Amino acid sequence: MIIGEVSKVYEPEVYEIVTTAKGEKIGVIFTVSDVTVEQVFKGDCKPGDIMQVKQMGGRYNNKDYYTEELEIFDTNMRGFFFLKTFLDYPAEAINPYQGFVKIVDSKVYPYEIKHDEGTYTEDLDSPGLIPAVEETLFLEGQAQKDIEELIMQNI
Repeated sequence: MIIGEVSKVYEPEVYEIVTTAKGEKIGVIFTVSDVTVEQVFKGDCKPGDIMQVKQMGGRYNNKDYYTEELEIFDTNMRGFFFLKTFLDYPAEAINPYQGFVKIVDSKVYPYEIKHDEGTYTEDLDSPGLIPAVEETLFLEGQAQKDIEELIMQNI
């Protein structure tokens, strides 16, 4: 679990993933970004390290491939990254909706779903992240330092 800033976004690529118990594979579009680690709450990295983080979706061969209207990282985007890591692949968010919380001007902005009708903040009240998130939602515009304190109390 880190605070980091996206320093580079690569062109989307096709990764083969196993989809069945029989070992069948399909190609899935992922966009990989370099994230410069600023602060470490949990994990083996240190400030200044570059972590590669992949997200499902992206614009590949002039066609958009997006999952649930998720926002693909952009250069200079900062936030809390709740990641799971792998030996041979880039890290990824623990889940698409709760694995990244954007920081803008020292305020946090939870995941937003964007639809043609407008934008709304996703309800983060679901199990599986960390107790601080399960018990207290990240509120839009909440101070970054308040979230850091919640995290430190619960890891």
